[in-house]
Amino acid sequence: MGTGLLTVSCDDWTETESLTIAPQLPEDQNPELFARYAQAIRDYKTRAHYLVFARFDNGRSDNAGEQNYLRSLPDSLDAVILEHADALTESDLEDFPPLQQHFGTKVMASFNLSTIYDEAVSSGKKTATEVGTTLDKLFTIINEHNLDGASIIYTGSLGINSDDPDYTSVSEMRRTLLDKLIQQAKTGKTFYLEADPLFIPQADRDVFSYYILNTVSADNISRLHSQIQQATDYAGIAANRLLITTNPDKTVTVDMKAVDQLPAFTRQVIDAGPVKGLLIQNVIADYAHANATYQETRKSIQTLNPSPLK
Repeated sequence: MGTGLLTVSCDDWTETESLTIAPQLPEDQNPELFARYAQAIRDYKTRAHYLVFARFDNGRSDNAGEQNYLRSLPDSLDAVILEHADALTESDLEDFPPLQQHFGTKVMASFNLSTIYDEAVSSGKKTATEVGTTLDKLFTIINEHNLDGASIIYTGSLGINSDDPDYTSVSEMRRTLLDKLIQQAKTGKTFYLEADPLFIPQADRDVFSYYILNTVSADNISRLHSQIQQATDYAGIAANRLLITTNPDKTVTVDMKAVDQLPAFTRQVIDAGPVKGLLIQNVIADYAHANATYQETRKSIQTLNPSPLK
């Protein structure tokens, strides 16, 4: 008898049944609660607080893991800078409106001015022309997909001394860059500069909302302080327009010990300035943790802005 029942049961178990799985987004599960939560996040971002930006390696066509989706980033991030604005995927485009509309997160394109300049020089092309053409393509993407602006990276010659061999080409490139940005700023676009602030003439400094120092290479706190001091005291950038940069994969020496750079630099936002905030490069490296996604990024936001919001 028992064997007969077992046989019937096994036969029943092997019959397949088609199920429709329709995952619900948070805003669909409890719209009223989600609306209150999203409003609280937006309100938080309108108040005075330390900023936390993240640079995100978007454009991965496989999207094999949740870490490759913008929707997985912490809601309290103030801005996300896309590494590949010229390679937006369908999932990237789907994630933009919730980030911007629900949480007030700025979605920015990344523009590597150094790369364009170097490629123009190596190919014998006029640098200002190449930069202008590439910027026009970028602004087409920005405007077509309603991005909030761009973060400009530059690590080359400053071109501020007339005896510099690159003075003319860098000066022409810089003028083209600034003229293009000024026109876009009139339409409400926002710009950040990831470069030595001295690259931008004093008269044009207001084109950029924030100046982001590339401090990832600072291997100890003293060097970090030195970079901040040079930007504030020598270049004349107000501390409330200055961000430092960190990477979850890097370490820094503190009291002769190597410690993780992200939490150490988070504390230095206040201790070394205070400055306005922090840019986390390679943020995807912080995705996987046993207890929470983007655990150290969330801790940085919480450390700088003590609040129940994460």
